[in-house]
Parts: sequence; structure tokens; C-alpha cells
Amino acid sequence: MMITTPVLISLPNQISEKQYLANVDPVIAYLFENNANAFCFGTGSDVKDKLVIGIGFLYVTPFLIVGSTLLIFIYIQLGKSVASASTYKLQMMLFKALLAQTIGTGVFLIIPGILYFSPSVFGIRNVPKIQVVAFIVYMLHSPFDCCMIIIFIKPYRRYFMNNFRRALNKVSSEPRLSLKFSTVFVEESM
Repeated sequence: MMITTPVLISLPNQISEKQYLANVDPVIAYLFENNANAFCFGTGSDVKDKLVIGIGFLYVTPFLIVGSTLLIFIYIQLGKSVASASTYKLQMMLFKALLAQTIGTGVFLIIPGILYFSPSVFGIRNVPKIQVVAFIVYMLHSPFDCCMIIIFIKPYRRYFMNNFRRALNKVSSEPRLSLKFSTVFVEESM
């Protein structure tokens, strides 16, 4: 929302921008012919002014996350003297899971987002390999997030491991077909 709102406020006339870009670059003309729903979000061939605000938010986000994490940690430490031991253990378990998810957000969302959008801001062209890899890493965030919850929260980890063991035992208790090979020696008679 923070990234797309500034871009959506000042969208150019789509028809005139597509005509201009198609006249400037034959590759873009080919893309517009094959992708009728292509969308222009900047005027001219320089899009730095449109993307710099979104990229700025991406660069600031890690600092906001680290600051929020520190505030939560301080809050938990202040509540340590008031809470019971079991409540404190639960809070620390949830805090560690939140910290792992925060690191995962930085690694799997923010850094790939910067790598995905920054080449356009800095005027680097033809970097689809970097953008494809960044998008693949971007898509790994959800599985990583689920794994962090299972690893760091003990009741979830126990439930998962019990069901995993039960499934393994079920598979291992099924009858299996086994083959036995024997060696047969044949003597030649002369």
C-alpha cells in the first residue's frame, strides 16, 4: 500500500505513453503488441521519479522492523518481574518466533524487493535474471514463515512431530514385498 499509493496518484495517459515508448524502443513495441494489458506507470523512459518513493520505503523498512523488535524485547523484559515463569517462557517462545519471522521477512521479502525494483531506479536495463531469482526467493517467504512457527513454538512442534512419527510408523508397518536372491552354481560336465 505504501509503495503503490504514490505511483497510483500520478499515472500517465496510457495510450500516449505506450505510443511514445513503442517508438523509442522496438523491444517495448514488441512487448506491447504481445501483451495488450501492459501498464505504463511513468512518463517517458525514465521511471526513477516514480519508483524512488517505493524503494525508499523498502530501504527504511528493515530499520523499522529492528526498532519494533527492540521495543517488544524491552517490553517483555519489563514484564518479566510481574509475570509467572510459565507466562514468561511462553512470551519468550513467541518472541523468538517473531524474531525469526522478522529475519525471514527481511531475507525473503525486503532484500529481494530491493533487488527486484532497484535496477529500474538506477537505470540498469536487461537484468531479468536478477529479477527472476529475486522473485523466486520472494515466493519462499510463506513456507519459511510456517517452518519458523513450527520450529520455535513448542506445542506446535510437538504436535507436528507426533503426527510425523505416526505417519512414519504407519508407512513402516505396512507389509512390504521383499525379494531374496540366491546364487545358483552350475557345474559343467564334460
